[in-house]
Amino acid sequence: MICDEIQQRAEVSAFFQHFDNAEELFASMNRVDLSLAMRIKMGDWFHVGKIIRVGADDDWIRDFMFNNMGEYFFERQKWDRAASYFTQSKNVEKLVVCSYLQEEYDELEKIIHAAAGNHELLANIGSMFCSVGMCSQAVLAFRSTSDMNPGIEACVLLKRWGSAFSLVTQHNRQQITVSVFP
Repeated sequence: MICDEIQQRAEVSAFFQHFDNAEELFASMNRVDLSLAMRIKMGDWFHVGKIIRVGADDDWIRDFMFNNMGEYFFERQKWDRAASYFTQSKNVEKLVVCSYLQEEYDELEKIIHAAAGNHELLANIGSMFCSVGMCSQAVLAFRSTSDMNPGIEACVLLKRWGSAFSLVTQHNRQQITVSVFP
């Protein structure tokens, strides 16, 4: 049970969807946290951004907000705006997808160098490069996963026989099974 009369009025205002009035009442109580919680619950990420600029300094809230703003633009196929928010929220997986959809292959290549150790992400980037015929970048991504078979498969798929042969001899592979052939 809420004992504070102003907070009761603010909660009633929020219930009846008078959110700005509720936010004013929370502000009169110096309860930015309650305004923030209300706006997060609503999914009003742009208002959350305004509140964070005013007072809250939690990094996880900021990252959560930027990620959700990125999702908002991603769902509307505004890849450039989504990418900027995913960069701010440090959501590399979604940033990779945005870069691929915008055909920003230089950005994808930069991510290869920054994503060392994330084998699943590097494999996805390698597949993306392979899908657009960029063999050397695909091999670079696959090489970073330390599993050369997908890199060799990419060379074969893209008919880069010299590169495939070079990789096979470099990595001492005796038998390569390529999944692209029946």
